[in-house]
Amino acid sequence: MKTTIENLKFPCEFKKKLKMKVSFGNLNVQFINGRIIKFNKTNLSIMEPHKIIISNNKAILIALLYEDIKHIDENGYEYWLARELMIALEYSKWENFHKVIKNAMVACENSNYNINYCFPEVRKSIISGKGKESYIIDYKLNRYACYLIVQNADPRKEVVALGQTYFAVQTINKLLNVLL
Repeated sequence: MKTTIENLKFPCEFKKKLKMKVSFGNLNVQFINGRIIKFNKTNLSIMEPHKIIISNNKAILIALLYEDIKHIDENGYEYWLARELMIALEYSKWENFHKVIKNAMVACENSNYNINYCFPEVRKSIISGKGKESYIIDYKLNRYACYLIVQNADPRKEVVALGQTYFAVQTINKLLNVLL
């Protein structure tokens, strides 16, 4: 199947701010542009988010810009689509990622949250190369659902391990802001 690739560019202001901040820590920063891969003769596309590589002599941190795959609904609420998050977390098969989603749903339900609010199922229309229309399952995830998915994903994947660390640090920062 033939594809068309559209490269995305980082916002210049963001790059300037980040370069300035990492210069104080004697760190190097590398920006890898995201891209949209469109499958010709279908209405399917995949969005790969931007990546930032921040490094020094001892460690490398890869941060995905989840803001690039964030959507805002008609009421102003933010959400992420599971199939886009799947690509960001470097899962290649929906079947494997769907198991992670199901585990995250169990954690959500056991925490007394409404899974229909955090993981509402949506259907997406796709058109095959032969012109046949069918529907695939996706989920419209809130931020908590994304957190649970990252916590239930495969920690052997570097991007997942870094995502788990990111959420742990963000949780500590939120707690400190509340306490101080």
